[in-house]
Amino acid sequence: VGFFFFFSPPPPPPATAAAKSGIPLTADAAAATTGPLGSSNSPMLALARLNRIPPRRYFGRAVACAAWAGAAGAAVCVGRTVCVTKPLWLEAWGTQRREKKEKKKVEEKGQMNPLEKRKQMRIVRELRAMENKGLMLQARQLLQENEELFDGEFKDLAERIRTQASDAETVIEEVADDAGWALSYLNDREQFATLYKHERGDSVHSIKMRAVFNASVPAVLSVLREFDLTATWNDHMKGAAQLSFPTPVSLQAYGAGFMPWGPFKTRDVVFNGYGVDVLDQHGCVALVFKSTDKPCAPLPSVSRRCVRAEFQRSGVVLEPLPALPGAPKRVLASMVLHGDPKMVVPGWLANFGLKVFAPMIKRQTDEMFVEMAQNPRSPYMLRQKQFPDLYEMLDNRVEDYLSRSNRAPPRNRPNKNKNNKLIHFGE
Repeated sequence: VGFFFFFSPPPPPPATAAAKSGIPLTADAAAATTGPLGSSNSPMLALARLNRIPPRRYFGRAVACAAWAGAAGAAVCVGRTVCVTKPLWLEAWGTQRREKKEKKKVEEKGQMNPLEKRKQMRIVRELRAMENKGLMLQARQLLQENEELFDGEFKDLAERIRTQASDAETVIEEVADDAGWALSYLNDREQFATLYKHERGDSVHSIKMRAVFNASVPAVLSVLREFDLTATWNDHMKGAAQLSFPTPVSLQAYGAGFMPWGPFKTRDVVFNGYGVDVLDQHGCVALVFKSTDKPCAPLPSVSRRCVRAEFQRSGVVLEPLPALPGAPKRVLASMVLHGDPKMVVPGWLANFGLKVFAPMIKRQTDEMFVEMAQNPRSPYMLRQKQFPDLYEMLDNRVEDYLSRSNRAPPRNRPNKNKNNKLIHFGE
């Protein structure tokens, strides 16, 4: 701006007498150079004389040009400081402005802001760690404290935790309640009993068993979790397989068992099962299982000759008992099973089969636990060594629970009903 201001052409010169009389401009300019001040070779002075402009005006223009140049230099310095070095105040202002824009955008889309998102991801990691250890009641408590973070995303995880915690408590309560159950078999010496319940016209038959085993909680759990080994000791199983392990404490399994009467086909079942550690709350470990119609892997070939039965929500409750002379580790195992064999079976016939076959299975199980204690190379002991993170962790949890003086009282003991003769089991 100063450059163009300084070198801009001057206004047109006033008309002179020579110009008015027709004298050529060259002659007039020549006469202007030889005025009263004498001749001069300076074109600037000549131009000033020609235009009748004092030279000091050009000096003012030079000063103005210098001022503009200084202002431009100062602007460049300020711009460099602001745009290149980015002082802290400018950076903080920019960050605050970006956060406001992001928050406004998130609110418009109905999503959570970055701070809440980081908190949600931290809680999700904690919930999954609890799920892998079977601590569903603790996970449900953490979920309830942060309910607003799980309305949309991770809804499946939240629903799975709520369902598994609720089902575990339901199984524990059902095991403890004998109202409406008929005593089918009782052996005080073996500390084993079975109960039966069936509603006329209903296809579902319910079985309840209680037994005390001279074994550890991990040993009993291995018999239930390593389901594919069942056919190695139970002659009634025609096929067994583990299909998947979604978490260390859950699985999907397949089992096929023959029907003990008539020309009926073998029944099989595909079920999902999971364990819940409720030692701190109820003094036991709960295992819940239920049928599914979506196998995660191909089924054994025996399934082509079977009729698919159904397990409604059922479970097993394992209560660690204090040690006795000759029995350093004991477990009170209680099972409740609701099964639909997909056939019409009279109640008296199902109850009769339960009286005959349940004691046989109990004695086979006792023999297997004796073999596990005496033979460290037994299949179940080898499986326990393959998964130390599960079985050793559970063993440490049980030892810690039994060593407490203020441990939680067990809730899987039977209530005092007219059909209850099993209150002394485990005491």
